[in-house]
Amino acid sequence: MAENKLVKNNLEQNIKFPSYLNFDKQKLAINYLRIPQPEELNRDIDTSLVVEWYIFALINNIIEKKFDGDNFSLLLPEKLQGLFPNLTLKQLVFWGLVLVGLFAFISYFSSLWEEELRIKGGHYVKNTLLEKFRQLPLTEKKARQKEISTLVELDSGQFGRY
Repeated sequence: MAENKLVKNNLEQNIKFPSYLNFDKQKLAINYLRIPQPEELNRDIDTSLVVEWYIFALINNIIEKKFDGDNFSLLLPEKLQGLFPNLTLKQLVFWGLVLVGLFAFISYFSSLWEEELRIKGGHYVKNTLLEKFRQLPLTEKKARQKEISTLVELDSGQFGRY
C-alpha cells in the first residue's frame, strides 16, 4: 500500500492527529496512546466512510491477492480476520450481505430519528416562543401579530413532513 500514489501524496502532507493517537509513517500504522476524552471526539462521524474503508480494504486485499486458496478471511482487514477465521466464499458473501443489510437498517432508522429530533426541536422552540407571546400585553400582541402568524404557519407546515 505504501507504493500507492494516493497514499504517498497523503503521507507527504503534515496531517495533525489527535493527541490520543500515534501515527507511524514507516509502518503505516496508527496506535491508540490512551482512551480519548469525550470532548476530544468528533461528534460528526460519517458511518458510510467507515463502511467504505472496510470495502476498500477488502478490494485492496483482493487486488494484492492476499488470500490463500479457500481461506477468504485473509481478504479482510487484520482486525476482522480474528473474528472470521477460515472464511469460505459462501460465508464471506453471507456476512458481507448481513453487514450491508445492517448498515442500511441503521442508516435508515438513523435518518428517521434525526428527522424526528429536528421536528421536535423545532416544535419546542416554536412552543417556547408562543408561550412568551401569550404572556405579552394585548397591545404588544397586536403589534407582533405578523410574527406569530409566521410561527403558526411554519409549525403547521411541519406536519406534512412526517
